[in-house]
Amino acid sequence: EGDRGCGPCSLGQGTDGRCSTRHAEPEVAVARAESRLTELDSIAGDGDLGLSMARGAAAIRALPETAWATPAIALTQMSSVLSRAIAGSSGPFYATALLRAARNLPDDPVADDWAAAFAAAVSSIGELGGAKPGDRTMLDALLPAAHTLASGLAGGTAPREAWAHAVQAARVGAAATARMHPRLGRAAYLGERVLGMPDAGAEAVVIWLAAIEVA
Repeated sequence: EGDRGCGPCSLGQGTDGRCSTRHAEPEVAVARAESRLTELDSIAGDGDLGLSMARGAAAIRALPETAWATPAIALTQMSSVLSRAIAGSSGPFYATALLRAARNLPDDPVADDWAAAFAAAVSSIGELGGAKPGDRTMLDALLPAAHTLASGLAGGTAPREAWAHAVQAARVGAAATARMHPRLGRAAYLGERVLGMPDAGAEAVVIWLAAIEVA
């Protein structure tokens, strides 16, 4: 039987197997980063990502206990509330990704199941938005994280260690966006003016991934 660690819910799973609502580190971390995300998004976007992500975090915290019955149910409920709470393109991206992950996750997932669901979620964002690696988007953090997690687990790395490596891969990917010329969205019209600062969406990914690591 596989290891049941390594996942947004399983890292904070209660002894009864339910996704615990007591571990709110990702939501807290995102809310605390509101000003930083707003600053970054003001450079190349509408400047509303910080507030939108904070609203999304609040919406997740407000979910009832029944929303956490199983990992798949929790992801589906998060998808629903984030589609309404997060403005702009990020809302549909997160909602679609979470729903895709839920559809690829069994009720009692092991680490490899989480990795597969994570990869499916990341792929759905590229399908929806048309972004590719190097386009200076959230995918530049998500894709290396998903790849690192899957390859680490496949190579026998313990789930928590594999997740830590995935977070570091996301951090490196997000930092690299500071050197990328944007090709999509409003930022594409700004050209070199956005160079030197990381993409806000990619930075947001690092924040919540890192918070899951310590949850």
